Amino acid sequence: MATPVGKVAMAGGRTLRLQGAMRARTTPQLLMLALGGTWLLIAIVFLVARSGLSDVRNAAQTIGRDSEPSVLYARQIGLSLADMHASVANAFVLGAGNDADAWNTYQQERQTVADNLVNAAQNITYAGEKDQIQTLGENFVRYQDLISQAVATRAQNPSASMGLFNQADGLVHNTLFPAANELARINNDALDQSYRAHRSTGIIMAVVVALAGLSLLAALVATQFFLSRRTRRIFNPWLVTASWLTVALVAIVAGTLGAANEHLRGAKQDAYDSIYALTSARTVSYDANADESLWLVAQDDPRYETSFMTKTRQISDPWLTDTSVQNLPRYVDGHQSVPFSGYLANELNNITFVGEREAALSAAIYWTKYLALDGQIRSQERSGDHAGAVALDIGTNEGQSNWAFNTYDQYVVHLIDINRNEFDKSIQQIFSDLGGATSFGADTLLPILSLLIASLVWFGLQPRIAEYR
Repeated sequence: MATPVGKVAMAGGRTLRLQGAMRARTTPQLLMLALGGTWLLIAIVFLVARSGLSDVRNAAQTIGRDSEPSVLYARQIGLSLADMHASVANAFVLGAGNDADAWNTYQQERQTVADNLVNAAQNITYAGEKDQIQTLGENFVRYQDLISQAVATRAQNPSASMGLFNQADGLVHNTLFPAANELARINNDALDQSYRAHRSTGIIMAVVVALAGLSLLAALVATQFFLSRRTRRIFNPWLVTASWLTVALVAIVAGTLGAANEHLRGAKQDAYDSIYALTSARTVSYDANADESLWLVAQDDPRYETSFMTKTRQISDPWLTDTSVQNLPRYVDGHQSVPFSGYLANELNNITFVGEREAALSAAIYWTKYLALDGQIRSQERSGDHAGAVALDIGTNEGQSNWAFNTYDQYVVHLIDINRNEFDKSIQQIFSDLGGATSFGADTLLPILSLLIASLVWFGLQPRIAEYR
């Protein structure tokens, strides 16, 4: 067994043999080795950079073009179904002759559901989407048939009409809503997975590109020094230019990866998380609003009251009151979590963009008014004032339920628009930075600069090699 001293001697011997082998090589051989080595490093930089840019493009495509639109299609389908159902309930509450506006809303939302089913079908990307879209399409037709039958029999046989309506209600809540929610979940999960995967690799890829670029730059500088010593030329302009282009290439790619990482973070955490919470809030609140009217249609059926309470607590739990909503600016401005849970809380805890604070606080104010009016509706109904309860429920004048609900909904829509605009800007900026058919970016520059650097190295070394022939 070799002693430590012996090991040192062996290592020293190997180093001397390597140095001797290098000295034994002729200058043209070393220059050919430098040419091959730098070309190999250029190839490595190109492949690593292309992998990183491709990862960014795939993440932006998944998050911004495949998943987020389908989530919104699914949410809009659920929302329009809820509004359709609420409109039918309002029509039944109002009675024939007074229900024209309710049926107009029903027809408008029916078309919206149909349009978004087509949009969702044209954007199928993930396993399970097709099945949910088929379920929605088939049962949407069944729902409309049941409503048509319920309307046709309402005058002659109110009991049979309500039975058909109850079947339609079961179809909405047991089949259509679950399918729309599952369609949203499939795409939301794909979006989350893509984001997490990229966040774990995005910064790493930027660092790897920088290290590979530094290795190439070191090789170019070493080759320049070698030429200075062997050929007595101080500078090789071709290699100097190649070195500067290497710095530019690494800066462009690493900068694009870093910027894209931040744009994706903003798109997902600042914008999309609010979009998901707000679109979920709209769907659930519309469904709760339908339950409020159905409670009046069914003459104080506890099922609908229980359903209403459960759904409204998904928006804010516990319910907001005038006192609690007055304290919300203190939490928002202090960047503290609001003292309740639910979709509205998720939005208030994620305020980022201009105009978002005011709209979110206003949505909370009118949601509180809506909840307070619900208590008045139930009190009037139970006291025997059915007509007064109906008028308060469907009224759109200030101080009536649909006035409060519609105003709340307008602010929620405004919040969604704010976040969607910022989301789209972030995703578009990534594609612009990468470049493509209509823009000039890192994806376009990468092969051009890589080939240019390789060519400069060739023109810098080939004449020196030829001198020894």
